[in-house]
Amino acid sequence: MTPRSVLPAVLVLLTLSACGALNPDVSGSPLSQGSAGVSVSTHVQTTPAHTANTGACIDPSGSTVSTFSITARMFLAQTVDAWVSDQKVTTGGSSATVGLNLQLRQVLTNSFSSSAPSVTVAIPPVPGLKPRLDVNDPNFTTDDPSWVAARKQNEILIADARQAARKGSRDIQTYRLLEQNSEITGCLSALAATVEGAKRAFILASDLEQTEPAQVAGDLQGTDILVVQPCGGNASECTALATSWRSALKGRGAGLVTFIRPEDSSVAVFTAFLKSAAS
Repeated sequence: MTPRSVLPAVLVLLTLSACGALNPDVSGSPLSQGSAGVSVSTHVQTTPAHTANTGACIDPSGSTVSTFSITARMFLAQTVDAWVSDQKVTTGGSSATVGLNLQLRQVLTNSFSSSAPSVTVAIPPVPGLKPRLDVNDPNFTTDDPSWVAARKQNEILIADARQAARKGSRDIQTYRLLEQNSEITGCLSALAATVEGAKRAFILASDLEQTEPAQVAGDLQGTDILVVQPCGGNASECTALATSWRSALKGRGAGLVTFIRPEDSSVAVFTAFLKSAAS
């Protein structure tokens, strides 16, 4: 090619470069996201997951039949075991799984003591995944790699949460219940002083017959309490105890205080109550 013929070709190349034909904007393409070519798309942002901050006090004192405390422990263990559902992450996405922080204590002669035996359960929350885009969606090609990556991550998080739930359930099942005198207030006080969170939910399984000086500490503000109260048969006495305890708990700042009989306890009841504290 002669020098005269080179000039038009150079002009053409410069024109194409100025128009962007030789330097296309790839900021929105997978190439701009690194070697993996996977971008974070708004179509696969996950729904938020919250955690329930909770506690439970079980009263194994001799004033009630031993099966009462054993059954309460069983329901709590089953609640923890079933906390993470068996749902699989499909193309339809998945819902968020609420996390659980639970401290289990028992009513003893000195329930408020730091050396009193307890169990701590920690199940991490799992964010939900939005549905996979349809193949006909114009954003499918660029969105799908990030959706697939998010699904794999969710499956790992769900597996970790299930493992934590199984461990927590086993720890509760093997938690030894000791028959001593009843210092019920101190058990709740220990939970109030150690369970963090602006919103909390405590379960108290007890006949409410306090036999030791009450140890009052901690703050029950923002705390709902579910009381599982067995009754020996004297309706007036059981009602009077419930009324007295409701007043005392409300006086310490508790929110909703609900009383149920042991016959009304179930995994569904415990689960719904504990999840109400999710925030």
